[in-house]
Amino acid sequence: MHTLASLLMLTIRLYASGDVAAADVAAAQRSTEAIFRQALIDIEWTDCRKGPKTPRPLTCEAPPGDLEIVMRLTASAPGQPQPAGDALGDAVVDTTTGRGSLGTVYVNRVRSLARASRTPESELLGRVIAHEAGHLLLGRTGHPASGLMRGRWARQVLADRRDRDWTFSVEEGRTLRWRLSGGDHQPTGAPAN
Repeated sequence: MHTLASLLMLTIRLYASGDVAAADVAAAQRSTEAIFRQALIDIEWTDCRKGPKTPRPLTCEAPPGDLEIVMRLTASAPGQPQPAGDALGDAVVDTTTGRGSLGTVYVNRVRSLARASRTPESELLGRVIAHEAGHLLLGRTGHPASGLMRGRWARQVLADRRDRDWTFSVEEGRTLRWRLSGGDHQPTGAPAN
């Protein structure tokens, strides 16, 4: 068994607009952490959500560091361009460098799919956060046929709630750890960018 001290660390800055309850955000963070922990990666959260009584940390105003990504929880407002298709989120990845630091999760779409599949909203929200963070760290925009990084999240697969359907593959885990450890060569068996 690995201890937290033996895990690599990723910092996720969390920004939110819209109506996401604090309890749902906390539960989604636990879901995201559990997914990454299976890949031997620990998550440290920086809460950059606006609040009437809590100012944002100064780090929320600076560009993200090498082991840090930004995740926005938002809903598209009427009149704003909608994300492609039925996407639950997106990640901005520079495919020439294989790097990215900004992901967005569309909470209104997550909420709708959670209801339709009878999946707890916070659990699905955590999976989508982990999925978009996976794109940023893996440096890829494509999707495999199965696992957390699949492109299509069928209601039946969500309803079955099998944990193995919501993890990174062995190769993806290896690439994630390599990226976070600052490796200077592609790990054996990991797909090229």
